[in-house]
Amino acid sequence: MELQPGQTRQVTITLPASAFSYYNSATSAWTEARGFYQVMIGDSSANLPLTARIYVR
Repeated sequence: MELQPGQTRQVTITLPASAFSYYNSATSAWTEARGFYQVMIGDSSANLPLTARIYVR
């Protein structure tokens, strides 16, 4: 999404379970990692002004 300077917009981003999964070599399967995560959003890895803490069950 592109915004003009000073323009704001509310968005919803849905993250699939695979975003919180890792490959478990002991079970040879993808495993969802439960717990708290901090999601950071910005225009680069050096500029992340938006953050949200989420819990994956």
